[in-house]
Amino acid sequence: AGTNEFLSKLYPVHDEIHSTFDAENFRSYEYSKTLKEGRYRADEKIRFDHEAKKGHYESFLNKGKKTVDITQGTMDLVSAFYWFRSQNVKVGDQAKTSVASEEKAWLTEFWVLKIEKKIIRNKGAYHTFVVEPKTRLKGILYDRGQAWVYFTVDKTRTPIWITLKTPFGPVVGVLELANGALDI
Repeated sequence: AGTNEFLSKLYPVHDEIHSTFDAENFRSYEYSKTLKEGRYRADEKIRFDHEAKKGHYESFLNKGKKTVDITQGTMDLVSAFYWFRSQNVKVGDQAKTSVASEEKAWLTEFWVLKIEKKIIRNKGAYHTFVVEPKTRLKGILYDRGQAWVYFTVDKTRTPIWITLKTPFGPVVGVLELANGALDI
């Protein structure tokens, strides 16, 4: 994620996240993130040992290391969204899973709020589930605001849009695939 040239002069954001996980069994293997948001910096990784039910966290900035307890199904933030896509949900439902981040495992709930038609300029119109992830996980969803992710209602449950409510104002994002099109 990154801000455009104009916004970078006000509040530069250059974030990179990598997630390696088993897409069939929904098990995370490794999650790393490098964040540069204004003056805030983070550069960390967590490796998952599901057999031992441990997550091995490491911060490359402060050289801190920590081992955290995880449950058998604990995921990282990216794989949790992938997992949500496989859930058979309808409006009013909530799906729960454990997400490891920030040196700890956190309960994360995905609340399916409504169905909404989302029109994306130069891409088309899509019927979507509006989903609000809720967690005590430190960061954007805990102390900085709220998020709503728009997943297509079809069987692919493709996330196509995200809206973040932050103290600095709203932020929106559109899923862009390598070929520049939404392939739904």
